[in-house]
Amino acid sequence: MLTLPGRSCRSGVALLLVLSASVAGAQEGARRGGLALVGATVIDVVSGARTPNTTVLLQGDRIVGMGPAGTTRVPSGARVVRLPGKFIIPGLWDMHVEQALPLWDRAPVDSNAGFFHPLFLAYGVTGVRDVAGPVAVLGRWKDEIARGMRVGPRLVYSGPKLGAAPVAPGAPFPVTTRNEVSRSVALLKEGGASAVYVLQLRRDLYPTLFADARSASLAVEGSIPYTTSLWDAATNGQRVVDHLDAVLASSSTAEAALRRWQQAVDERPWWARVAWKLRLMRPPSEGPQMTLEDWSAARANSLFVHLAAHRTFQVPTLRLLGTVYRSADSAVRLPPRPLQLRAPRRPVAGWPSAPLDPADPRARVHDKMRWSVGAMQRAGVPIMAGSDTPNLYAAPGLSLHDELALLVRAGLSPLQALQSATWRPAQYLAATDTLGSVSAGTVADLVVLDADPTLDIAATRAISYVVSRGRLYDRAALDSMRARGTSMARDIEQFWLMKESGRK
Repeated sequence: MLTLPGRSCRSGVALLLVLSASVAGAQEGARRGGLALVGATVIDVVSGARTPNTTVLLQGDRIVGMGPAGTTRVPSGARVVRLPGKFIIPGLWDMHVEQALPLWDRAPVDSNAGFFHPLFLAYGVTGVRDVAGPVAVLGRWKDEIARGMRVGPRLVYSGPKLGAAPVAPGAPFPVTTRNEVSRSVALLKEGGASAVYVLQLRRDLYPTLFADARSASLAVEGSIPYTTSLWDAATNGQRVVDHLDAVLASSSTAEAALRRWQQAVDERPWWARVAWKLRLMRPPSEGPQMTLEDWSAARANSLFVHLAAHRTFQVPTLRLLGTVYRSADSAVRLPPRPLQLRAPRRPVAGWPSAPLDPADPRARVHDKMRWSVGAMQRAGVPIMAGSDTPNLYAAPGLSLHDELALLVRAGLSPLQALQSATWRPAQYLAATDTLGSVSAGTVADLVVLDADPTLDIAATRAISYVVSRGRLYDRAALDSMRARGTSMARDIEQFWLMKESGRK
């Protein structure tokens, strides 16, 4: 059972009882004969086809049958939910979350589940890819959710980022030798990780990383360190690139020089500081302009063909990039309090309350990033939606819907954006036989909507029901989960407000 720290425990228990009653009802229905969702339009997220007036039969945590509502027999004893005018899509996946890092000082990281998990499900997110945090905590959550001891989304994880921290207790850090790479990969495998997320690594250690990851059946994901290039990473078999890392640099005709300069800016060695002061090297403030000067559309399009050929998945996190580059896009905004967790004392450089002028080099860099997402989609690069919750005030679940809207504004169709949170994650996880579609034999992770998201992606926000692992959550249960996560968020927000007030 999940617990809520601090003064919200009592209300959290009450909300949990409401949620548990709903779950118990769904389980009882499954024991009596399953669940029948009758009369909705089922959306095929692969083709975009719509099948109206359909009956979807669930037994346990699987879809066991589908057919026309007028002729498909509902098993005796099944719970029937009639859904005329509704639309059924697969459960959504958020492919970049960091739910197991400290949110505040008052409670252990394990308590984070009381904030993240109810909100994920309340907003239709039935699966997540976690890219940070201790493997022990993430592994325990994954196991307990799978066994029905916790209510939460399906979970795959990579653990701490290689180059940022030890990947597990006893792991070497920093990683400087081949043996240390091998030890890190082995500990991630032992901890149940599905991938190694790379942040920084010396170039000579890359062959060892990819060889050991292949032997351990772990994907290589994450960033593109300064020691390599996006071109080489794709060739070597990196499966995922997050945050559009190196996309603009690798689209530049002066890529090597630009990445050396970027490395100096990030690491700030003494010689670079002297060179900036003496104007022997361009200062950090000119970075956006330098990125634009040698950018080449022809090289960018060649890069995207290369990424498509190697099936290098991209998780753009456009919501986060819009914050960093002060996008004026209305889909980039602060979530309602207290889901911000830590209310900003002044707007972060990026909120549309103070957008940059379109002629500003930073705004133009952001435009190139958005253009790149649309161009990659057209080139066949597989794109997955990820929110980077809770970073830069991205609320669990809610921020994924912002990300889907931003993908459409970057050039994806509503169907392609929907695929980025359903079918593409299933492809990446090599699980298209069980995930990412509404069909007999797949897992019973579904979202029931009031409108058609292939016509307007905003329809993904109009949720009537969520089914997770065969359990049906109605509007009352979803509201209870949302209130539960919000209650914990309120405690966290108050903690930070009090702490900051005490420092003044």
